[in-house]
Amino acid sequence: MWTECTRGRIARPERVLLSRPVSSSMHSPTDEPARNHPSARPLGRLPRALSVAGLSGLLLLAVWVSVERPLVQLENVFTEKWYFLEKAQLVAWLALIASTVAAAARVRARQGLLLALWLGVAGSLAVARELDLHAVLNPPNIHIIGLKPEQAVHFRIDWWDDPSVSLLLKLGWGGVFLAIGAALLAPFIAARYRWVRRIWRKEPFPCLIAGGLMMLFLGYISDDVIGRALRESGIRLSGVEEVFELMGVVLLATAAGVLAIYRGPDRPSGATSGDSVSG
Repeated sequence: MWTECTRGRIARPERVLLSRPVSSSMHSPTDEPARNHPSARPLGRLPRALSVAGLSGLLLLAVWVSVERPLVQLENVFTEKWYFLEKAQLVAWLALIASTVAAAARVRARQGLLLALWLGVAGSLAVARELDLHAVLNPPNIHIIGLKPEQAVHFRIDWWDDPSVSLLLKLGWGGVFLAIGAALLAPFIAARYRWVRRIWRKEPFPCLIAGGLMMLFLGYISDDVIGRALRESGIRLSGVEEVFELMGVVLLATAAGVLAIYRGPDRPSGATSGDSVSG
């Protein structure tokens, strides 16, 4: 910037002072959070309180069901061979939910809160799966929740295509499953977390999530895909599946702990203006 000419002389260019400090990390403008998006705004007391209350309720419900489940005999449900690995996975899922409660109480911005809600709902559904609660919705067990066998749902495509089944019943169960899916996916989508970019930068939270999901996937294909082809030869890979799944749950629970410790999904040292939220 050049000042006015005074007394026939041209003044030296003045040093332009920046109105805000330049980050030493040299991030591009696209790396900064979108401040106009709700996920990047500071977190209010009401959303935090509601989230902590909701996740605490899920945790208490999961613990109560885990304690009561062995007392209820479900039809068409068989005891797993690797009992201790199954119980270890259940404990790890409960630890994950507990970590999301702590994360919801500590995160600085809405993005971290949304990710905590996503992990909390996912962990609660995983606990239900570990306890075989989906079998409660089948005709032999539907009486446990006060419904009649004809009001039960069948997890088969031919049941949904059967014209003899009431359309209202299909719509009712379809609405239940859509609501569960929305509760799982809505926080994940609303968070707008840049997973690939953060994994490339080796942020612990997304790397742990990716590693945990990879372990769960390996557990699935080791028994349900590869193991199914080897069963005729007498080779069982169910133990390998359980080990992979346990490793995956531990990594996911660790990611939830990192979310609580960092008060957000990214390392505090990489944040600007004291905000741990990333775009």
